[in-house]
This record gives sequence, structure tokens and C-alpha cells, in this order.
Amino acid sequence: MLIIRLSTLALLSCMHSRASASSAMSTAAADPAAIVQAGSARFTVLTDDVIRMEDGRWTDEPTFAFINRKLDVPRYHVERNGSTVTITTKALKLEYDQGTKTAFSPSNLRVTMGDVVWTPKPEGVGDANKGNLLGTVRTLDGVDGWLDLDCANQDRYDLHCTYGLLSTQGYTVVDDTNRPRFTAPPEHMQAMGIGWYERPQVDEASDEECAAVKVEERRGCGEDSIVPLDCLGRGCCYDEDPESGPSCWYVPTRSHATRDWYFIGHGSPDGIDYKGTLKAMSKMMGKIPLLPRYAYGGGDSRY
Repeated sequence: MLIIRLSTLALLSCMHSRASASSAMSTAAADPAAIVQAGSARFTVLTDDVIRMEDGRWTDEPTFAFINRKLDVPRYHVERNGSTVTITTKALKLEYDQGTKTAFSPSNLRVTMGDVVWTPKPEGVGDANKGNLLGTVRTLDGVDGWLDLDCANQDRYDLHCTYGLLSTQGYTVVDDTNRPRFTAPPEHMQAMGIGWYERPQVDEASDEECAAVKVEERRGCGEDSIVPLDCLGRGCCYDEDPESGPSCWYVPTRSHATRDWYFIGHGSPDGIDYKGTLKAMSKMMGKIPLLPRYAYGGGDSRY
């Protein structure tokens, strides 16, 4: 009975992996009509409330979080005035100054939704996690008692704390930079049609490269709460207790110095619309698959 059950789980997992990978590879790239390029930056208008913001190296591959960007293109307007590019949808307005030498920063990027204004900070997505309804951690191993899910207060790096998609301030910003992505499987596995994913590989920055970046020129590489493992895995520099500036920063001369953010608004005519946001995000992130109850065995089956 156990062998049959495990075989069923393996088969269902394989079938889901194959279907997900095939679907993700074909729908990962957005409709060209939804894309606005501005110098080294690229913006993709996914919905009235959701805009993807890339700077540096762009990618159309599906990632662990975002597998579908080929959505119906919403109505939006683009205005170019000198070096400033303004994108306006029914729900928000994004302003970007492509004439600045730095990547996304408070001086060149701003998103406005009604009375709410968001700008990034040098160390990352800024106040985007303020009011967040919180997410989850990778494991509860070693946890004894109460656990703080506010990642800014979580000092256990091995938990890989992650913020949620919803916030009481009406928006969140998801950092998808250098996240694991789906790619074509190795040649010997292509016939099986099994999905394949990998984390973009970059060489760790040397001590000399990190020391060469002046404190005032440090540009954040990830969220404020990024853990050392993720920071170094992006080829960035890390200082657990910096005197000033971000704790994780880019080496500007490296080609991976990039950002891939998603501004996710929760707006609606009647105020914050959490259900509408989750419905919209499920189109981009996919629905969470659930195995049929019989696959879990007699103890969990109605049969």
C-alpha cells in the first residue's frame, strides 16, 4: 500500500512538473505592447495595479514566483519629457528619470497611487514592507515558542523569512532579482518533459572588489532583510553591521548589477481590495497545486 501511494505521489509530481514547465516557458514573456523601455530600465505593465520594474539585465524566463506574464494588456499612457518617462494606468502613475547614472533610487523612481507615494531606498525596496500582513518561513526546525514573522526583526538566517503579498498600506513590492528560474532541461531529460529550474550562477565578489566601493556609492542588492547567503549568492558584498548604507551592495562593474521588482497595488474604487489582488497575482504566479486526498493514504481519505 505504501509503495502504491508513493508511486502515485511521484507520478502526480512528475505530471505537474511537466505541465507547469511547459506552460511557464510559453507564457513567461509579456506581450510586447505591455513593455516600456527607458535607457537601462524596462517596465512591464501587467495590470492596472501591477508593474514590473527591471534595471540592468532583463530576462523573460519564468521564475519560481512569476511563471506567466502574458496577460491582457491594460490601457495605459506613456509620456516622455526630456529624460523623464511617465507611465499612467487607471490605478497608478510611475515616474522614472533615465538620465541619472544610478540604478533605481529615490532620486529617479517614484510610484503614486492616490495619496500613497512609494520610492525605493538605497538599501532596497524602501518602506514597501511597512504594514505587510506577513508571509512565512522555510522551516520551523529549532523554533521554540513565539516566532516573529516580520523579516526585518528575524535574525535566524536559516529560516529564509519571506514577506507576504498584501499590506495595509495598499501596496507591496516583491524583489525577484536573481531568483531561481525555469529553464530548458538538460538534453538527457528533454524527452521526459520534466521541468527544470536553476538559480542564476554568479561568482562571489572578492574582498578587494567590495572594499573598492565607497560607502556613499553603495547601491542596495536586495531587501533590507536579505540574509548573507542570498546576498553573497547574488555576487554582492555583505557587511552584517555597516556604519551607514546598505548591508548588502552591488559591485557596479559587474554585469549582474541588476534589479527585478514588482510593484503590486491593492487598489479598487472602494478602497483596498485584497481578494482582487490575490486573484490577479494567481494569474502570474499560478495556483498552488493540491494533491487529491486519496494520495495521502487511508488516514486522510474520505474513502
